[in-house]
Amino acid sequence: MKTTISVLAAAAFLLTATAGAQDAVPSTSLYPSPPPPATPRIVEVPKVAETKLPNGLRVLGVSRPGSGLVTVQLLMRSGAADDPAGKNGRASMVAELLTKGTKTRSATQIADGIEQIGASLGAGAGYDSTSVTLSVLKSRLDAAMPIFADVVQNPTFPAGELDRLRKQTLDDLSVSYRQPGTLARLVAARALYGGAPYGNSVVGTPQTLGKISRADLGDWHRSLFQPAQSVLIVSGDISAEEVSAMAARYLGTW
Repeated sequence: MKTTISVLAAAAFLLTATAGAQDAVPSTSLYPSPPPPATPRIVEVPKVAETKLPNGLRVLGVSRPGSGLVTVQLLMRSGAADDPAGKNGRASMVAELLTKGTKTRSATQIADGIEQIGASLGAGAGYDSTSVTLSVLKSRLDAAMPIFADVVQNPTFPAGELDRLRKQTLDDLSVSYRQPGTLARLVAARALYGGAPYGNSVVGTPQTLGKISRADLGDWHRSLFQPAQSVLIVSGDISAEEVSAMAARYLGTW
């Protein structure tokens, strides 16, 4: 008897709770219908203006008026994948040293010149390309481009800067080699690509860095930093006509 009473009580409780829950659910009629979709936004992809200088340099310009800023990037179709066997890290060292001295400017003069006009200038290398990138206010573009063109065409790879970069890279590697993640990536690349260039580290190893000489850097730059193998990409607050004129003025004699 007690069991029957307990079951009936439980059933009554469930019915009451269910009814209460149903009463608690708000009626959809109390809420307005969802707002209509907004008007679709029109995405305007900027047009790319392309020209080619007589020396073979391909020039691409993308105009974005109103920002007041201009970004200039020179992209060379060569990188760490072209490093010779036993000298992995050569492309990376070339890129790092481009801004560390030219025939007419020291590393300090390059850095001071860029800093004084509030610009930024840097270079880097990947497996398939090497790039030099300048970002500057349009009003100061003519002050920055001579430095940009100089580091592209006339780097000298000073011995002191090379030794400093080699030591710094070795120090960085000694730290990164203690990280399990770094070791895993290096082993995975070797397992995936084997002896192919993509299985090597872009920055090299302690064994290969010691074999790279100043002459190696100069030879690679002279043979591969050529206008016909490069693309100049300019974007920002600058017209297509201004891009072509600027490229011819500062890189036309390259």
